[in-house]
Amino acid sequence: MTVFPENKLDEAMLGRLINSLRPPSAVVMRLMRALQSEDISHDEVEECVNEDPLLAIEAIKLANTANNGGRLKVDSISEALSIIGYMELVRLCLRYSFFKLVPKRLHSYGLDADAYYRKSQVCAKAMDYLGGGTEKAGSHYYTIGLLHSIGEMIIDRYLVLNGLEHNVFEGIRLRPLALVESNLVGYNQAEIAGRILRSWKFDESIVRPIEGQFDLIVEHEYKDAAVALSTARYLTELILEEDAGGSSSSSKTSHMVYKGKSLCRLVDFIREDLNVG
Repeated sequence: MTVFPENKLDEAMLGRLINSLRPPSAVVMRLMRALQSEDISHDEVEECVNEDPLLAIEAIKLANTANNGGRLKVDSISEALSIIGYMELVRLCLRYSFFKLVPKRLHSYGLDADAYYRKSQVCAKAMDYLGGGTEKAGSHYYTIGLLHSIGEMIIDRYLVLNGLEHNVFEGIRLRPLALVESNLVGYNQAEIAGRILRSWKFDESIVRPIEGQFDLIVEHEYKDAAVALSTARYLTELILEEDAGGSSSSSKTSHMVYKGKSLCRLVDFIREDLNVG
């Protein structure tokens, strides 16, 4: 039987919990905005990356991995950017910032840091594929997928504070999960994610699909991305379930298509890309 906290999450506590999360650095946010603009400057991007030494190291590491067939070692940001490209740098910035946020364990969801990060990465890769079109569109959808469940961190912190940290949500599927979250704390994770991302000045084209991922009836400008996210979450659930010894995800997706794209092929794509299974 689920035990309810004595009080639901109020506005003041929600604000304090959101403020307790470490937002992406000013350098990373400035860099991401620059990378999304139409008149991007190579010098501006290089300058931004060089302002964050750890990010610069990660960019050079990524470039050397991508260039492992080359003879010369990459040792400058300028060379690294030429190899990995701007959109891959967007992904790197997101992973770099997001990984710092992930706690050692999300007790109420039954996830350790590796499992939570893996779930986010699988969903991001699924969104990248579903976004399709241009490289920029794929990167935009990747951002939505990576950050889609960031609200879980706040809900978990609140329940831990109320002594209800032990696997409250483990095994609950997507739509019922949002209802249980709302009943327990007064908000679901999507609503909280919207609050977090707005406080960090993310664009509404990223915030609204995440906020609306459990409510696909409401019409809004970014509904296509919200529908894609709902599909990506379903596929993520299937893949992780199979990894845990459940039934084959391929058998459940063999005849499923999203905008002409095979979902069975998408499962194969994710596994190849992340070396899963």
